[in-house]
Amino acid sequence: MSFRITNSIMVNNYVRNMQNNQQRMNRLQNQIETTNRLIKPSEDPVGAMKVLEINAKISDIEVYLTNLDNAEAWLVESETAVSKINEYVKRMYELAVNLSNETKTPEDRMAAANEIRGLRDELVSTANMTMTDKYLFGSHNVAQAPFHPADPSDPNSEMLFNGISLIGAVDMTDVDAELQNKIQYKVGFKIDMNISISGIELMGIGDDANIHHVMNDFYKACMDPDSTWETISPFMGKFQSIQTNILGVQAEIGGRMNRITAMQDTYSIDMINYKDLKSKVEEIDMAETITYFSMAEAVYRAALSVGSRVIQPTLMDFLR
Repeated sequence: MSFRITNSIMVNNYVRNMQNNQQRMNRLQNQIETTNRLIKPSEDPVGAMKVLEINAKISDIEVYLTNLDNAEAWLVESETAVSKINEYVKRMYELAVNLSNETKTPEDRMAAANEIRGLRDELVSTANMTMTDKYLFGSHNVAQAPFHPADPSDPNSEMLFNGISLIGAVDMTDVDAELQNKIQYKVGFKIDMNISISGIELMGIGDDANIHHVMNDFYKACMDPDSTWETISPFMGKFQSIQTNILGVQAEIGGRMNRITAMQDTYSIDMINYKDLKSKVEEIDMAETITYFSMAEAVYRAALSVGSRVIQPTLMDFLR
């Protein structure tokens, strides 16, 4: 059974097909201008969902990399401070070796005491170093100097750490509580990295292990006119033990920095891979899309040519 094709049907089909051609050209033009294949999520729901997942991964990696950069900066500053303290201790050991000599006089020891006092005071300043107004070795206490004198009126006063004495009868309950207070950065999914070095770990606990206390005793011994080389010689062993502890702290910082570097490298590779995957899902093949656009344009021009024949001449065309 055949149907009668009227001119109206032909014109309507022509207009509908022209609109489809124009829509296709418009879509291809938008893709070329934006380089995006997914102009609307409805065009490819699976691809759009994949892009959202990739964007979430990239966002997480950017946060982790920022936190790793901040953690690295903190550890670099901490390492600088610990290295300075190590130099102070090395100098103390050298002085102890030099003064543990029968030929040294009380005047020699008193002359060295001035340098010892200066290094002792520098020790406190270094232990109270800050980064962006935050104290490096204060554990949870980043707003106030963690080390302060027990007696501010005494220039030779012992130093307290966040109000806790680290010499004599040390309250280990308070010490353990302080050691549990850590500065942590989120550097991965369920991965928190401790970047803090507690002032307790740095300064040491006990009369023979606390750096400031041993320096103070060394200073007092050199200032005492009744001191002898036998009084000074025990400080050699004390400073050696202290330096061993300081080197251990440096090694711990170095280990954390190596871990940060490894994670930064991993995340940088992941970032490249995710962006490449996103590009494959989201972006167009420019050469291919331009080819499709040229084909659509050729079809459109052909349709215009056909349309001039489909639309019947009117009376006005014959009256010209």
